[in-house]
Amino acid sequence: MLFLIFISFSCNKKGNKEVEGLLSNNLRAESEINDSIIISVNFKSEGKIAFNIINKYHQYYFLGFINNSQKDTTIVKKIPRIFKNQLIDYFGFENKNGKPEFFENYFLIDSTKNEILFNYSNEKATLISDKDENNVDSIHSLYNKLVVKIKKLGKLNEDQKKKLYSELEMLYTSSLEKASKIEKELIKTYYISILQKIYPQDKRIDDFIENVKSPIACYTFYSILFNYTNDRIEMFNFSKLNKTNYTKEYIDILSIGIFNSLRFEGNKGNEKYKLAKDWLIKTDLYSNDSIYIKNEITPKDSLILKQKLEKLTFIDIKNNPFVIGQVVKNKMSKYYLIDFWATWCSPCIQNIKSIHKMDLPKNLDIIYVSMDKSKDREKWLIQSSKLNLNNSFLIIENENNKKLIKEIELNQLPRYILIDKDFNVLNTNMITPQEGDFLKELKSYIKE
Repeated sequence: MLFLIFISFSCNKKGNKEVEGLLSNNLRAESEINDSIIISVNFKSEGKIAFNIINKYHQYYFLGFINNSQKDTTIVKKIPRIFKNQLIDYFGFENKNGKPEFFENYFLIDSTKNEILFNYSNEKATLISDKDENNVDSIHSLYNKLVVKIKKLGKLNEDQKKKLYSELEMLYTSSLEKASKIEKELIKTYYISILQKIYPQDKRIDDFIENVKSPIACYTFYSILFNYTNDRIEMFNFSKLNKTNYTKEYIDILSIGIFNSLRFEGNKGNEKYKLAKDWLIKTDLYSNDSIYIKNEITPKDSLILKQKLEKLTFIDIKNNPFVIGQVVKNKMSKYYLIDFWATWCSPCIQNIKSIHKMDLPKNLDIIYVSMDKSKDREKWLIQSSKLNLNNSFLIIENENNKKLIKEIELNQLPRYILIDKDFNVLNTNMITPQEGDFLKELKSYIKE
């Protein structure tokens, strides 16, 4: 489990040298331990920001920083150093000349970095550093262009595969020329990820997973591992997948991959994955965190979830109170996708934009439920209008809702729950619209 230490210092516009010195000394003391990474954000005024961090299961979570003060405030959070090297993602909208402009930043943190410092202003965080060696935006951008190109092409034919592979090889060769050692590791990860999109069964993907000792923790590696295990889960000879035949590193990495595959909504409780589940239960990963893993790979009781969801209360744009059951009864659709989002959640907004571009089933309605605080009601109204959300609601802050949010695990955004007109829960945790198989998964539940 992740434990965060939250420290907040407020000072006047001139700054407080005594506080700054104390903060600096504390950071140095923590750094000497070298078992954690300290991330600090200096706010000049009120604001909020969230970085994408990878947990020990190579899954994303948001590390949020919220400043409700108009004064200079430094917020410090400490995360355990689980990985030797990791990528911290941050993206959002920057206010430029009164217009929101999308941006994304990627910071590569190696084993020598124990403190990451940011300044926050104009709705954007800027890295405080004499050097820009942590910033790998240019590397990410190069490979992301090819990823976008592949997504646009859809299902690839053989000629397209050959051309894309040739383009990938040229990009890989050229990007390695002036790269540092750690950047080369990141580039190799991007290379394998795109190779996997072109040739999913390529032997080099197997070699990469089997021989990686200390992977760079990032969403790209999670994607490689998830697709690797998901594509091969029915092909593995689990009786021979042990530390006698393979390295400990490979078994540990594979167990994370199998876990992430089994916790995928469409795979939970599926009998054809029984051998994979039996194998996972015998691993070190499971024995070290059996309660959490068992809960994640076990199908949720849809009746209990239905009863809990029906109790969630929120308001519409006219400040009228509602529960989801009332909204469903007022509509004529057979199916409803509940989109839990927030104005401060950049991935949520990007996913909403992706949904707008999709050819969704005609008998499906989307219910947008914002998790913003009541004090941010105006921001929610403005963003709902900008995004052209017809069924937009704001969750009500009360004890009952807070309890339900915890019980149905709505602590991570975005979150998508699919229900039918009778309020039967069909999928408790849909993949996001920006993931390639979202529409395919959605349509698998919907009967025209």
